[in-house]
Amino acid sequence: MKKDIYYRVDRRVQNSVVKYYLMREVNSDSHKFHASKLIKTGMPPTDPEISRAILLYGFDLEMKCCEKVASFRVKNFRYEHEVNEEIYYLLEKYRYLDLRYHDYLTEEEYTRHVNEREYHYIHESAKTVGCMFTFPEVVQMIETGKIPNGKYLHDVNEIQNLYRCVVLRNKNPRKVTLVLVLQIRRIILDNIEEPEPISREKEIAIHKLLNIYYQRLSEGYHPMEQIIALHKNFRNLKPFKIGSKRTIREVVQYLVMPLGYPLTFQSSIQMMQTSAVLDKAHTEKGVSQIIEQYAGNKIPKLEEQLRRKIAERWDLQRNKHQKQLDLYLPTDN
Repeated sequence: MKKDIYYRVDRRVQNSVVKYYLMREVNSDSHKFHASKLIKTGMPPTDPEISRAILLYGFDLEMKCCEKVASFRVKNFRYEHEVNEEIYYLLEKYRYLDLRYHDYLTEEEYTRHVNEREYHYIHESAKTVGCMFTFPEVVQMIETGKIPNGKYLHDVNEIQNLYRCVVLRNKNPRKVTLVLVLQIRRIILDNIEEPEPISREKEIAIHKLLNIYYQRLSEGYHPMEQIIALHKNFRNLKPFKIGSKRTIREVVQYLVMPLGYPLTFQSSIQMMQTSAVLDKAHTEKGVSQIIEQYAGNKIPKLEEQLRRKIAERWDLQRNKHQKQLDLYLPTDN
């Protein structure tokens, strides 16, 4: 969330005519991207004229910046496997729209938005192992501490353990290590199964997978490609008799947080489909399929949400005390 939305008014002199442009500026990956639209010529635009311009053109400028940032990021990374640029563009567009949508949320809206995603993830993840909680029951138990009537203790523990993982992740986000992986696994199985001891050989193998992941990131490889590869290799390793899939799903949540990608918002069916892809497909093919499942169907809704938030933010009838935009006055050329 950010209080300052980067619209500016740019004054330019072209052929002795003073022109005023609405500018949308975005900083990403140590680069500045912008898009502009002519508002008027002659006299500076008034506050109502600026707000009207944002209402008319703000979303279009946002989408132009989105295209520039997404395209830049796709080409800026290295890739270990054959690149489907269209799929990676889809992923980066999803990332951009989600971040910009957060810019327009109030503290209360942002908290509600994040909680809804977390609760959805807990609900759908628990369903993959047979938990019978409904989504409202998950929300009720987490927010009130009250256990719904008629629920199995096993299911209650599943929900509580997943929520404890969420609390740990949000309270203390950090680099994923072998110690953290084992901690996540203990939490997931708490009061459900007794974790069997892991062999030193498997510990070394997990440590090596994590080192490869972070090394690839430092070398400029695309993080989502490397997250998917880590996910697949971890599952192939099968380090635990019980809890390997749930553990690596939680690890993935840890990995996407600092990268700006949205937390997974998949149904239990989509999670199982992702599992099937990871089990069967080669990494090169699997990357495209998993990214499409992760991002593809969420973009239209995000676009509509962002369009609505821009309109709400710059509607003078609703925001009568709205702060005036500063005029950006570069040196005339």
